[in-house]
Amino acid sequence: ADGAVVELSGTVTTAADTAKLQYQGSGGNVADTALFTLSGSLGSEQIAIVQGESLTNVRDRINAETESTGVVATVDGDTLQFSGQTIGSSESIQVTLDDITQYVDVEGVNAGQIQGFTVNSSEPRSTNTLSGTVDQTATKGQLTYDGFLGSVSGSATFNLTGELGTAEIDVSAFQSLSSLRDDINDRTGDTGVVATLSGSRLTLESQGEGSDGIVEVDVVSGSFDTDGGDGNGNAAGTDAQLTINGESVVADGNHVDYADSLGSYSFDVQSGFTGTFDSIEVTTSDGSFDLSGGDETGTAYGVDAEATFNGQSFVADGDEFDVTIDSAVMTFDVETGFLGAIDPITLRSDEDEFSVSGGDGNGNAYGQDGQATINGQTYTSSTNTFEVSLGESSIDLEFVDGFVGALDAFEIDSEVTLQRRTGSPSTYRSSATREQFAINGQEVTKVNGRYEFEQDGVRIGFQLAEGFRGSFENFTITANGSASESYRSSQMEALTGTTLEATQTALADLFQLASGRKYDSENVDALDAYNVTKDALANLQSMFGVSSRQGRSLNGLLFDQSA
Repeated sequence: ADGAVVELSGTVTTAADTAKLQYQGSGGNVADTALFTLSGSLGSEQIAIVQGESLTNVRDRINAETESTGVVATVDGDTLQFSGQTIGSSESIQVTLDDITQYVDVEGVNAGQIQGFTVNSSEPRSTNTLSGTVDQTATKGQLTYDGFLGSVSGSATFNLTGELGTAEIDVSAFQSLSSLRDDINDRTGDTGVVATLSGSRLTLESQGEGSDGIVEVDVVSGSFDTDGGDGNGNAAGTDAQLTINGESVVADGNHVDYADSLGSYSFDVQSGFTGTFDSIEVTTSDGSFDLSGGDETGTAYGVDAEATFNGQSFVADGDEFDVTIDSAVMTFDVETGFLGAIDPITLRSDEDEFSVSGGDGNGNAYGQDGQATINGQTYTSSTNTFEVSLGESSIDLEFVDGFVGALDAFEIDSEVTLQRRTGSPSTYRSSATREQFAINGQEVTKVNGRYEFEQDGVRIGFQLAEGFRGSFENFTITANGSASESYRSSQMEALTGTTLEATQTALADLFQLASGRKYDSENVDALDAYNVTKDALANLQSMFGVSSRQGRSLNGLLFDQSA
């Protein structure tokens, strides 16, 4: 209001700031290999970091993409900071972890029960416990041969087959069992079968355990009877059987491959072990990617400034405050990062004067059409031009801008020039109906006040009586002889000096005589004077029988001189 005074004082309690996130490294370097997506106001880019890489190197690579993301990186010791470029809560930045190094910890393996425990895969950030029993251990394929008093009872030849292949073994009568044992073991590399001797019993056993550990004796000649297996000289080992987390598992020999929803694992059951095995705990955790400053999605927002003015709380748009105190409405910015009390501000309102004259008193004014009274009749026009009716004709009168008052009287002759000026500042234009004349259906052109047309090589000229309108009776023109006029040209020098003055004086007097003093000498157009004088001279010549361009009116001949 006019003369109002408002005092503004207060404190900025929260400084405006950009969105910020912090990554914590170790020793100025990246803690663990990771892949993340960095998003800002301009877009997103995927950034890969490698364990041991310097944070300054990562900073430089991020800043090389600022035009694509709108995010700027800085380094302070072990901290890599990501910042937006615009202050206020309308801006946000985000770091999304896409992949990172996984660490696996295995606890509880008893080497007397389980050997070679390997984690093949594991769900990130998971813990899995394996527990159960070995219900059956793996065994080897085995056959036995009983000799007599440490010797073979008779000669024989047989094929010995194991998991590696087949070898032919020859046995002589009364050969010692120890000698036969050595012969078989000499071929272990070919067959995968090992022979042992205990008293007079020779044992043939597969090297491997499980269903792949086979021993086969196929007698080719003689006699070599074995016991065990299927009774026909064929024996195979058995695979271990387990129960893990309630699920039955069949091993390949003693080798176990086990998988569930949390991971896959491989291990060997200790040969000969059966019973409950100790529980094994597998824990998988992410490498270090310590990000702070954002929410659970890795998103941080800028901060709007907050302040208390005259006891009222206000939140800015970034650092711009819109404040209404009493009757005062004001907008101002605080310095970015500023906190604390502001210096008091005094606002005073003085209303300026504003006046408008004219119009309807409400600030509205309208234009006005022009009016003129001509020959007693009133005309109205939205421009400076009035269309005035004169009998069957009309004329356009155009006044200069702003002209008001009486205009000089004037006459308009349709036979004279189409535009004439008087002593007044107005301009008058006239329009009239054009006189038309036709002979034998052909329109004839008016030249110098008469009509001329050509027929059968003869040019005929007519001059109508003043005011004549309508048709005239047919007539015939008869003439004998011929007329010719050779072309002559002449050129005279321009008049000068006394000769020019005398000629001008004579023409002026003759003009007054010929026109009957119709024009005064001060308002004579040179062309008008010339035409009137020329016609007068021609009429005088015709009185003496001299043919003029208008024809011989006294002797009845209407031929032109040039006919």
